Amino acid sequence: MTKSSEKILEDANLWIESNQKVALATVIKTWGSSPCPIGSKMIVNEKGNFLGSVSGGCVEANIINECLELIKNKNLFKQI
Repeated sequence: MTKSSEKILEDANLWIESNQKVALATVIKTWGSSPCPIGSKMIVNEKGNFLGSVSGGCVEANIINECLELIKNKNLFKQI
């Protein structure tokens, strides 16, 4: 695990300890000229705050919205 991945998971834990719901997005497959490698992570809390990156900015807004939907609907896993 990279240092930035460790930091993102530590921050996610802090949010959870403060009773916030958190979703974790992780790059599991890439193609073409992907700006973020497999394993890149981003966390989103129920307020829409986020840390990390899974796309270099090009689809972050969509990922945040998906994460908020997952939190709202209490889904545990979704591959997009």
